[in-house]
Amino acid sequence: MIRVLLTANAIYLPGGSLSGGDKRFIEIFKRIAAGGQFQVELMTAREGAEAAHREGMGNIAIHMLPSLAAQSPIGLAFDYAMRTLSAIGFIAGLRTKYDLIYSTTDVLTDILPAFLLRTFGRPKPGWVAVVFHLIPSPSRRRRGARRPRCSPASTGARRTSPAP
Repeated sequence: MIRVLLTANAIYLPGGSLSGGDKRFIEIFKRIAAGGQFQVELMTAREGAEAAHREGMGNIAIHMLPSLAAQSPIGLAFDYAMRTLSAIGFIAGLRTKYDLIYSTTDVLTDILPAFLLRTFGRPKPGWVAVVFHLIPSPSRRRRGARRPRCSPASTGARRTSPAP
């Protein structure tokens, strides 16, 4: 059986609804865990555990990290810092060997624990890191080129009548 650890520490549900990335990992691993070939475990905060149960991920083990009910940006930053440190503590105390780590977002609270487990874990597990935005480095971008905000060419619009 392949053991998978999901790191989903960046789940924050201010309005109660999931983001697209959160919904995607839940649907993927709900089906993978149901297949019986994978043992899936989720490391997350209270909000992530609630979302997993609400979305039907009942057949996976959940390792719940402490979380605050942060309502302000400063409180959220403190909450994420606490989640990250708690996740590092969880990783440091692991006795379980995982075959694969899956970081559900490209946020530091998910990446850092997975990176540490990948780097210092014995044996080294595989790591799948979800990345949402790839922005070219400044040295690869065209210098001085200004792109129009919206033009017919950039939207794929075509002229349907002859030009005047």
